[in-house]
Amino acid sequence: MDRILFTILLPLMLAASLPVRAAWWNPFAGEGCLKTIEQNAMEYQKCRVNQSVPRQCGTLKQKLAQAKIQCANDKVAVDKITGAEKSGRDSVSGSPSKSPYARVTRSLTRAPYFVRPELDNFLPFTPDCKKSSARYFKIGAYDIKKRTASLVVYPLEFKCASPSSISEKYPVVTTAQLRDIESGVYIAARAKAKRPYDTVKIVRTTADKLQSTYKALSAAPASAAKPPPAKAGARNQYRLSVVTEPRNAQVRLLNVNRAYMDKVKLPPGRYQVQVSASGYRTGTYWVTIGKSDKTVKITLVPTRQANLMKCEEHAEDIVVDTLKVARFGACHFLTYPGKASRDLRIVNNRAQGHVHDVKVRISYFDADKQVLEEEEYVLFRADRKESIAPGQTGFPFTSIYLHREGVKAIGIKTEHFQVSNRQP
Repeated sequence: MDRILFTILLPLMLAASLPVRAAWWNPFAGEGCLKTIEQNAMEYQKCRVNQSVPRQCGTLKQKLAQAKIQCANDKVAVDKITGAEKSGRDSVSGSPSKSPYARVTRSLTRAPYFVRPELDNFLPFTPDCKKSSARYFKIGAYDIKKRTASLVVYPLEFKCASPSSISEKYPVVTTAQLRDIESGVYIAARAKAKRPYDTVKIVRTTADKLQSTYKALSAAPASAAKPPPAKAGARNQYRLSVVTEPRNAQVRLLNVNRAYMDKVKLPPGRYQVQVSASGYRTGTYWVTIGKSDKTVKITLVPTRQANLMKCEEHAEDIVVDTLKVARFGACHFLTYPGKASRDLRIVNNRAQGHVHDVKVRISYFDADKQVLEEEEYVLFRADRKESIAPGQTGFPFTSIYLHREGVKAIGIKTEHFQVSNRQP
């Protein structure tokens, strides 16, 4: 009888000793949110497999991220969250690397073109192809001799094509991109040690004469591609260096058929220089070269202040005091995917008051510190009975949510929060 009574009373005694908010472990907790993760992961993977334009799957990616955060808030184990996402992703046949978007991107960025993709590059292979106002050219062949690349191109008379016609070896480019290829914008952006050539020559032809044009080009001796020797009495040339801020800005010479490279040699005269960078206003300037080398410094004006957001790399803690969470509008967290991950923790240092409904904005940056996308979340929501008690610490984010394709850095800033005298 005593043994039976002890068996009945033991759970009740343990329950009475638990903190007020503690609960018995439930092995089935979070089953609903795991199914949501699996479904969202499947939809996101389907979109990536069939993606045809940039950022087509951004909304589905955000839904998946929100579902994972919901599961984390429900105290679901990380390995279960990862497993549910993998299950949904593996249920979709096909690979994102074979999508129209991925194939067009590879065709443009591969050697020897190194072209930066734009929306107009993808539109011809979508139902919105007729909305494009660009004129297109097909690069049908190329030949590289003595550090000079000759590209054979012909115009396309149509703007709509089947995704099956995408060639990863010979891309379709716009008029503006063809002009940048010829002026050396793309090749000049690469490190000298990684340049397969120094100058570019565009050979224009028609589709029916592509083969004959290429045969004549490849049969020409290498010396034909060399510039003629300087004549006696030619003007002296001097070096031009353009120092830019940001450092990764593109520099072009507009009024001469010459690609800009650092310390490029030019005869005395006036030169129109264009400087551009993603996230900054393009600037055009006149530079005069006299009878000596010339160095000019050009600082571009940013177009979006978000791109200038600075973070302290090791400031993981958001400390709550009587007035604020860190500084409103200030970025206070930065992580690099692929490196040692860190959790974001929020500490309530108040003597009284429960912190809740902490609104944060997450910005995902690429290698050039440009914003790829942004998301907003409300953490420790009062309507879910969530808060951070005085002297307590909360961990709303872990590294599982911070890994994104193409993302090199992540910034988090607090925009709003609330404090209540009582626990929600």
